[in-house]
Amino acid sequence: MKVARTIKSVRRSIAAARSEDKKIGFVPTMGAFHIGHISLIETKGEF
Repeated sequence: MKVARTIKSVRRSIAAARSEDKKIGFVPTMGAFHIGHISLIETKGEF
């Protein structure tokens, strides 16, 4: 898991993943990480 704290770092991560033909799961937390976010992360491979 990577944590991006700026839009610039999100864009860099997306560009890097695309260049390697990978997918990204995006879970915005607004700084308050909780069990609902973990549930979203656990289902990342189902989409």
